[in-house]
Amino acid sequence: MDDCIFTADTFVERRRHPRIPLKIIVNYRKVAESGNSNYKKSQSLNLGIGGIVIRSDQEMPVGELIVVELFLPPEDKRQNLAFLATCPEMECRKVSIQSKIAWSSFFEDEKYIFGVEFLNMSNEDSEYLKSFMEEYKIPESKAAVDE
Repeated sequence: MDDCIFTADTFVERRRHPRIPLKIIVNYRKVAESGNSNYKKSQSLNLGIGGIVIRSDQEMPVGELIVVELFLPPEDKRQNLAFLATCPEMECRKVSIQSKIAWSSFFEDEKYIFGVEFLNMSNEDSEYLKSFMEEYKIPESKAAVDE
């Protein structure tokens, strides 16, 4: 299923939860490849409560089950955009999420992007992600229309 519908002058969001353009550090690994050494470090292009778009050197097949680790800043540093993009793992909250590749595409400069659907995370991680997203909330009217 496509995430968006394009018409001549509108962009209609079909996701259940809006996404915000946000670059944060992301680690991910295939579920079948357990162990910390199998994580790939990457960066997000956008983030929502229900998923994320990741930019990577690695192509990922649609349907692949992965574990995503987000590194979210503490509350007192959430508005510092430079800190968001480079948040040191030791200073940030790690949120681990069981996920699935929803779509994958060649991007540019031999990079790939892929959309990830979040499937399962702890209640504690879910609440932390929700509180983080609340600070960057897009009004519902703007989430449906591209200006």
